[in-house]
Amino acid sequence: MGTHTPALRTVLVSVVLSLNILLLTACGGAGGGDTGSGTTGGTLPAAPAGVAATAGDGQVIISWNPVSGATAYNLYMASVDGVNISNYNALADGMKHPGVTSPFTHTNLTNGKTYYFVVTAVNAAGESPESTVGTATPSGASQALFKATGSMITARNSPTATLLGDGTVLIAGGVGSTDSSAVAVTELYRPATHTFIAAGVMLTGRYNHTATRLTDGSVLIVGGTNGSDLASAEVLIDQGIPDPPNTEGKVLFDWSVAPIGSMAAARSSHTATRLTNGTVLIVGGYDGHAALASAELYDPLTGTFSATGNMTTGRHAHTATLLANGTVLMAGGDAGSDVLASTELYDPGTGLFSATGSMAAARKFHTATLLTDGTVLMAGGDNGRAVLASAELYDPATGLFSATSSMPAARESHTATLLTDGTVLMAGGNAGSAFLASAELYQ
Repeated sequence: MGTHTPALRTVLVSVVLSLNILLLTACGGAGGGDTGSGTTGGTLPAAPAGVAATAGDGQVIISWNPVSGATAYNLYMASVDGVNISNYNALADGMKHPGVTSPFTHTNLTNGKTYYFVVTAVNAAGESPESTVGTATPSGASQALFKATGSMITARNSPTATLLGDGTVLIAGGVGSTDSSAVAVTELYRPATHTFIAAGVMLTGRYNHTATRLTDGSVLIVGGTNGSDLASAEVLIDQGIPDPPNTEGKVLFDWSVAPIGSMAAARSSHTATRLTNGTVLIVGGYDGHAALASAELYDPLTGTFSATGNMTTGRHAHTATLLANGTVLMAGGDAGSDVLASTELYDPGTGLFSATGSMAAARKFHTATLLTDGTVLMAGGDNGRAVLASAELYDPATGLFSATSSMPAARESHTATLLTDGTVLMAGGNAGSAFLASAELYQ
């Protein structure tokens, strides 16, 4: 009585399978998974990009780029490599943080232990695949370090960042990540809240340009490219008009072209430095054919450009930093055939350039920031083979460079801005494979 023939067993198995299929269909599929992993139709969001994990004392700050169409993000972590949506519960220190936002600070971690993080994006259709892994090892050691801050509204490569009189930072132009076109929109970074808000729109979308705050508080936008290298300039005048309360007090800006001339040469990836007398030194760049050694001065009083001395080496994608003694340090860049580690100094008194020491690493599309102690922070860039995370410090007293801590994420064509508290905001740029919306602080 307890034995079934092979034919009867086959019929019973078929009946059981059919019943299971009917039950699953009636229940809407196989449920019981983590929140956000099911689907209700539509398109799943893409996996978050630009994941960066920054170690602190007993904590790690994780940041990532926003994903179009995502309504929430989930963070998975463990203290062993290989964490993902399915296995985090089975791994040491494994856990899930649902519904988080970037940047997310994970506290109560063990110093000296390495942690691994992946992020997913969620929408009505379900949960995306995991991001690439971010890893960090918390440490109680006191040291200069980078930490994540809020992300920009628009991912962009080669923008400018200008510190304004109220301590906010104006991010202008760049290349958009969606269609690789020149961006005209701008946004403001607010250090008090570590957030970005939308600002005005430039008259001309441009990237690889310069933005220089003049003595009257206006901002001079010069050159760059939007498919063609530009000699044009425009001025941003801060009207100082508060927005309605629901915009949290952001300030309106009026982009207008003041009665100023154009440069003598079209330039992109050049530098612009406001000198102690209020004039602006425009140096080097690329004119569509070659790296330029020429330089010119902009006079805000007359709105005109005039020639000054030439550099010893033509270069573009370099940096220029006004030092405490009034000279200007030119560093690195691209000479056309080589990425440069060399530097030179401009003397406003003579209008001449002279060679000085060299950086430890050749760099182009890096940043250079004068710190409160008078040293200059060189960070990131591209050596012609790879995007760099390394950084070094220049000491004007000795003319020498020394190493400092590296950024969590390699980036080039980013921005670096000294904030009023002495920290340096690094934002955006290119990681080599993707544009970045992430930002971090050097302190």
